[in-house]
Amino acid sequence: MPPVERWPLWLAIGVMVARSIVEAEFGISLFWAEVALLLLVWVFLASLYIRRRWVIRREVHFLRSLSAQKRDEIYRTLGKEELKPYFEQRLEEHGAPESAGVVERFAFSPVDRRERAWLAYIVICTAALVGFLPESVAPGSAGRLAVVALAMLLLAAGGFVWTTVPALSRTFEVSPFGLSEVRPNGVIQRLLWGSGVVLHNRPRLRRIEVRHIASDGAIKIPYQVVGFDRLLELILEHGGFKSEAG
Repeated sequence: MPPVERWPLWLAIGVMVARSIVEAEFGISLFWAEVALLLLVWVFLASLYIRRRWVIRREVHFLRSLSAQKRDEIYRTLGKEELKPYFEQRLEEHGAPESAGVVERFAFSPVDRRERAWLAYIVICTAALVGFLPESVAPGSAGRLAVVALAMLLLAAGGFVWTTVPALSRTFEVSPFGLSEVRPNGVIQRLLWGSGVVLHNRPRLRRIEVRHIASDGAIKIPYQVVGFDRLLELILEHGGFKSEAG
């Protein structure tokens, strides 16, 4: 998704000026102009944030999935080894895989959890703001129904995003003996290597799934796990599985 341009700011200013002129000259309240103004200002503020962070964020999210050795190879290939300290500093806040003997532990980035929670807050707050708009619309009108429907849709979307936040607190442990998924509520799902382990790649869902061939239960590992490249390497090394097309 490319950065949003600054046209929403100028369009919002134009709508605001036109609304003021129409209200002053004709005494007409332009409800839909108010709605458009709110949305345009919101898009403009979002565009400033996206423009400032998008490019670096995209590169950091790619680099954090790689092992340290592969990141070094990329720096050398690009001939930009002087960028390494900067990117490594940015990667530090995302965390790194942990080792405890033969077990390696992989988790989601705390930055991802924070961003997901903020997204839920923003969508829910937007729903609350939109929910105040029907007061300026005649009861029973199509405009009021449309705004109420939009507020309910945003509220449902915000609630759904919020329910996905706990999933980012899971950790995955890989050892020569098996693969485990540790959930935030303490439940552990284990899969021992051998006895027909199957790996599915789900690129549309941006995750892989590992399960026993005779079981319906799978451990689902999103690509966004920090150190995913290393995690997949360990699964391939220890799994002794057969792969099937995703």
